[in-house]
Amino acid sequence: MRIQDCLDFSLLKSMLENWAIATGMGAIVIDDEGEFLTHEIGCPAGSADELSDFAVDLVVSGNCVGRIVAGHFDEDMPKSEESIAAAEALLNGMVDMMLNGGGKSSGSLSDNIAQAVDLIDEINAKSVALDKIESKQKILSLNASIEAARAGEFGRGFAVVATEFGKLAVDSGEINKSIKASLKSLTTAIDKLEKSTEM
Repeated sequence: MRIQDCLDFSLLKSMLENWAIATGMGAIVIDDEGEFLTHEIGCPAGSADELSDFAVDLVVSGNCVGRIVAGHFDEDMPKSEESIAAAEALLNGMVDMMLNGGGKSSGSLSDNIAQAVDLIDEINAKSVALDKIESKQKILSLNASIEAARAGEFGRGFAVVATEFGKLAVDSGEINKSIKASLKSLTTAIDKLEKSTEM
């Protein structure tokens, strides 16, 4: 997984440029293999080696896809622990919002929607299989009741079991109907979400 696949990279660079202006610090983005993805942002070219106050990992779904190395590049600029901590907290918050909030690319959201639709289809298929099982349970319960009646006094205990088996078939049918109703509502919600991302 590459960082460019996880978020709008041009938005990240624009955000870092504004952050650099606001904090008077510089930053550079590197990928998970240590390759530079941007030139020095907010500082002169060639000063990336001097940016070492802190680093922010870019973590998506538990995977580190890169990091932002940041800090003061000018030794003459005053830097306090408080200003560095504040700049780091600000950058962490912005990056977290981009990666876990509205900054993800629509392609990533579309992939997640497609995955949700696939799971719904899979659950629907299993629900159809449950319909068949419920139908077989009802037939078995009916057949068991008939055989219990034929056995007369000796089938009385078996008749109780057959009745309970029939009740289980009805209960599982009700649960299956509830699952189908929930899936229908979920499908409607996902359709609305998908339409909203196309606008």
